[in-house]
Amino acid sequence: MPKSRLNGSRALMVCASFVLAFIQAFLLCQNAAGQSPKAPQEQKVAPAYAQREQTASPTIKQKLSALRERAAKEKWTFRVSYTAALDVPLKALAATKPPEGLAELASAQNKEAFEFMKSNQFALTQEARKQAACLNTSKTFDWRKHDGETPVEDQKSCGSCWDFASSAVFESNYKINTKDTIDVSEQQILDCNQKYDCSGGWWPFDYIKKNGGLTSAALYPYTAQKGSCQSKNLLYKLDTFGFVKNDGSTPPVDELKDSLCEHGPLVVAVRATDAFQAYVDGVFNEHDPSCDVSHHDGDCINHAVTIVGWDDVKKAWIIKNSWGPDWGMQGYMYIAYDSNNIGYMAAWAETVAPSTASKLKK
Repeated sequence: MPKSRLNGSRALMVCASFVLAFIQAFLLCQNAAGQSPKAPQEQKVAPAYAQREQTASPTIKQKLSALRERAAKEKWTFRVSYTAALDVPLKALAATKPPEGLAELASAQNKEAFEFMKSNQFALTQEARKQAACLNTSKTFDWRKHDGETPVEDQKSCGSCWDFASSAVFESNYKINTKDTIDVSEQQILDCNQKYDCSGGWWPFDYIKKNGGLTSAALYPYTAQKGSCQSKNLLYKLDTFGFVKNDGSTPPVDELKDSLCEHGPLVVAVRATDAFQAYVDGVFNEHDPSCDVSHHDGDCINHAVTIVGWDDVKKAWIIKNSWGPDWGMQGYMYIAYDSNNIGYMAAWAETVAPSTASKLKK
């Protein structure tokens, strides 16, 4: 065969190989595109949770199996596994209780709060908000990315979620205003308020304000049980607090976003369940069947968390819990805007203004 014809045949073979490879790659892509993504429960959980689940008791394994059956039936968009919170009875973790006459209390407090918001002191704090460029029209916002969050903490087997969530809001607002990270004493709040303890409570801002402020966790450490009130140096002051809704009810999404931008992270109530305890990732979208439309929001909440941001793509809030980093996504959760009464009793706090911060750190 002439050399020119041989070279031509080889060239054709090479071209044919490239064409065949292209067709195969194209078909693979088409097949992959046609496949449905795995449901959240079919995907592997984080190694730490998977390893922990291997050591779970028969009771825990049975509970997780039942939750996963519900997940498939109710089309949950989150996953469950063996979190540290499952080692503690839910009643010992979730003990937030609305006070009697909430609507009247909220309305009266908001009148005082709005007077403060007219002051020059409040105007100073707004400069810090402007730097974060928080807008309720943004698709996403997260105070963790704007130096407005403090570390996740662990309330342990005391129903002091109301205490920790409120303290987190206090600490976050202080950090936004002053750029300083503080750790206030949840134990002081637990010991020294006259109304609430490990069996239940709600936002302690009224106590903090009347008491003249809070000391640090270093000076007054947490013990996870109510004790005798101790006198300590008060380092951090609360100027005022208020509710997103004038009657303390659950605000619409836009109003919650507005308040998040204006004041920083918010303390809110939610309905915590076995599924909530076992949450590890994804968007929590449970609608607790025990909370039907006949229930008032206040009849169907039991837990307090802190909203730190939102994600409109996921249609979810970003919340910080107080069950330690071995729950959820290192202590955080995405929760659907309409899930389990999230947002009830939403409240904000305004701590010391930047101009006076140095005077209170002595």
